[in-house]
Amino acid sequence: MQPNPGQPEPNTAGQAESPPETCILLSRTQAMERALIRLAPGVLGIIGAYLVVRGLNFRTSAVDNRIIEYCVALLMIPIVLSGVALVVVGIKWAIFSLWPGRLAVTTGPQGLLFELGPFGREIYPPEELNVQYLFEISMDAANDDDLYESLLPEEEQMATKLPRISHHAPTDHPGPSEARAASPAQPPAAGHLERRILYFSANSERELVVALQPFVAYMRRNRDEPSTEE
Repeated sequence: MQPNPGQPEPNTAGQAESPPETCILLSRTQAMERALIRLAPGVLGIIGAYLVVRGLNFRTSAVDNRIIEYCVALLMIPIVLSGVALVVVGIKWAIFSLWPGRLAVTTGPQGLLFELGPFGREIYPPEELNVQYLFEISMDAANDDDLYESLLPEEEQMATKLPRISHHAPTDHPGPSEARAASPAQPPAAGHLERRILYFSANSERELVVALQPFVAYMRRNRDEPSTEE
C-alpha cells in the first residue's frame, strides 16, 4: 500500500484505527560501502601488526633481554584487537548488503518495524512511540545539537525535518505485554528512532519526511494528551 505523499488533513470521523502502511527499503549499496570502509583498515591493521611482530627477534642473549621487542609486540595488541573489531563489523555490513530477505523500515498496524538482516529485527508498537517535532518539545529537554533546528519556523520543520520518534516501554497496562509476548523481536533500549532510520536508509531527510508523513500525522493526531492529574 503506497502512502499519499501529500499532507493528510485531520479527519476524526474517517480516521483509520491503525497507523498507515509505509515501506522504506534500505540501501544495500550503502551497506557494502560501509563494509569496505571497515574491512580495508581492519585487514591492513591486522596484516601490518603481524608483519611487525614476525620481524621481531625474541631470542635473549647475555647482553640483550629483548625488552624493546616485547614492548613493540605489546603495542601491536590494541592494533590487532581494533582490526578484528573492524573486520567483524565490516563482515556484518557485507552480510547486510547480501541479505536474502527484505531490508526495510515499515509502518503499519504493528507500529514501527525495523528489518535489519544481521543487525536484528525490531518492533515498536504504536502505543509505545512518542512522535514530536522540536517546536512541541521543551528546550529544557532538548539537546544542544537540536538548537539550530528548534529555531526554524514550524512549517519548515514539518516540511524538511523528521520529528523526534522515541520509544518508551509499557509500565502497567496489560495489552502490550500480550502483543510483546507474541512478537518475534524485542526492541532494545533506543534513543531517537528517526536517526536510526536516517542511518540505515540512503534516502535524504526530505524524502523520508514525505514517505513517513502519513505515519507521523497519524501518530500526532492519536498521541495521548499530557496528564494533568500530577
